Parts: sequence; structure tokens; C-alpha cells
Amino acid sequence: QRRVHGEEEGGNGDEEERDRSQLAKKSAAAAQLQACLAHWGAEHKDLPSNPETCPKEVPPHMWAQYTQNDTIRVVPEYKCQSGAAYAARRENYTIAMVENFLSKTRRGGWDKYGMTDEWLYKALDAFPFAGEDVVVMGSQTPWYESVCLARGARSCTTIDFQRIHSFHPNLTTMTLADYDENPRQFDVAISISSFEHDGLGRYGDPLRPDADLEALKKMKCVVRPGGRLILSVPIGLDTVVWNMHRVYGRVRLPPLLEHWRLLHVTGYGFGERYNGHDGGKEAEYQPIFVLENTEGDASNRKHNDLVLEKACNSTKDERFVFPFGLHSASDDICYTPRLEECLPGQLRPRFW
Repeated sequence: QRRVHGEEEGGNGDEEERDRSQLAKKSAAAAQLQACLAHWGAEHKDLPSNPETCPKEVPPHMWAQYTQNDTIRVVPEYKCQSGAAYAARRENYTIAMVENFLSKTRRGGWDKYGMTDEWLYKALDAFPFAGEDVVVMGSQTPWYESVCLARGARSCTTIDFQRIHSFHPNLTTMTLADYDENPRQFDVAISISSFEHDGLGRYGDPLRPDADLEALKKMKCVVRPGGRLILSVPIGLDTVVWNMHRVYGRVRLPPLLEHWRLLHVTGYGFGERYNGHDGGKEAEYQPIFVLENTEGDASNRKHNDLVLEKACNSTKDERFVFPFGLHSASDDICYTPRLEECLPGQLRPRFW
């Protein structure tokens, strides 16, 4: 009995030691995350602005910052998705809605971003996240959450500037403010057409000229070291379409990606778009960038530039024309948004 009792006492001691060790690890991880947020997230303050109004023009005192001293053009296109009336129209994420999207994505279907979803599937084939914790940054419908679940993620969480109510048992939602109060890290983040809106006030968020750059820095804390960010943003001639979104080209894309290591680019016709194709106000050409969260403050720009140039060269003979048409450089394409200027027989893109 003494021997058995001694073994039990020793066993309890081992369990207590494991508990203390796990608690110490959790405390150390929490301290590291807070230190990360203090370093990378200090500039990204999710302070409330007036939720009832959206700015119709760039404030004059912010013009130089938004345009990077007139190296990025501004094109007007106004939309307001903020305030109590807009929040009341937002749909809850019901079980039926999520299950419907799950059925669609399992069949390889697309949602509103068309070919971006096709490129996302290809990227996830090459960089799967089954069994990992995934976060979706920004959401209007639970489409990408359904992709997350369909691809076997261990957990799926959505973080949005505005409150989303989800009733699906496998989907958790929180606001940016919720995250700041109880931060955690994920293995993988998915951001499809989200960060290009940051800081323009369209969704009631504060006006911040570099909010998109700040957000990508803060994401280094949301995603664990060595984890991945699956990112899409509009690519073309550098533009601020006020107050709708940004379009990224050779001026704005490199600093956006600078503190992440670019692993892969998926997108038909990337070279033409990145080299300055003028898509007017449209933001529908959004290739997929797979990024790795590297440790430390070192810039990855030199490496990323090489990957971007490789993607340009491999797609130099490709032309992407809406609605979602894949063409070659020899095709006669009319790119002007003024369709009356297109010549007979020319392929006409659809502009948003």
C-alpha cells in the first residue's frame, strides 16, 4: 500500500509539475505576444471614428501622405458601408448560409471575386492548412470561412472591424477591438480584398494614410512566427480610389509586403497588371500572394522583388480581361473604360 500510495503521490507531483510547466509556457507566450503587439502593432490603433459618415474627399492635410507625394493618383468613387442603418442590414452567419457555401466550395465553385477564388484553391493545394488554426481577416459573407472549413482547418475565426453574429458551431467571430483585448496567434491568416480598404473610412474606420501598411505589420503578431498569410489585394497602376479601395503597383506593393517573405504568386496575367496596367476604378484583378511570417525586423524587399519579377516574366505573354477571360498578348484587347472608343472586333473588358 505504501508503494502504491508513493507512486500515486509521485504521479500527482508529476502532473503538478506538468501543469506548472504548461502555465509557464502560456505566460511566456502571452508576454511574447504582448511584446510583439507593442512593437509591430503600436501604429495600428483601432480607434473609432464617426460611424455615421464616410469621407467623400481626401482631407487636404492628408493628401501628401495618401498619394506618397503625388506618386500615387487619386480617382473618386464613393461608397459608405458604416453606421447603424448599414449594421442593421448585415446578415447573420446562419448555419444554413455557411453550409450552403461549404457545399459550393467543395465543388470548386467561385463567389464574388471569380478567378481570385480559383487562384486561391491552387495556392491552398500547394500550401495546405489542414489541422491548423486559421483566421479570416475582414468579411462580408462567410464564403472564405467556408473555404477554411472545407479545407480541414482545426479552427476558423473571423476578425472584422464591425460586429458579425455567427450561429455556426465551427465558426468564431470577433471585432478588432475584441482581438486587442484578448489577443492570440494563428497558424494561417486569409485576407481576400480586405487590407486595401484600411484607413479610407468606407467602413467607419479612422482615416489613416498608412493603415494598410500598419495592418500588415500588426499581422506579424496575429500569425505565429513561421506561419503564413494568404493575401489578395487589387493589382494595377498605383491608385487610391477614394474612398473605396487602393490598387497596388510598383510603388505601394513592395512596402506592403516588406516584412513578410513572399513564397508564391498565383494570378494569370500578373506581369501586365503589376507593370502599370490602368484598370480605372476596378479592383477585380486580385492575384494570390502566399507570405511567410519571418522573425525579426529585417526587410524582405530584395527577396520579394526577385519573386515578383519572376512572376512578371512567367506571365508576360498573358492578358487577363474581364469578365474573367484568359488571353494572350497577341489578342486585340480594348482596355479603355469608354467602350465607345473600342474598335469593332476588339475584346472589351468589364469595368467595375
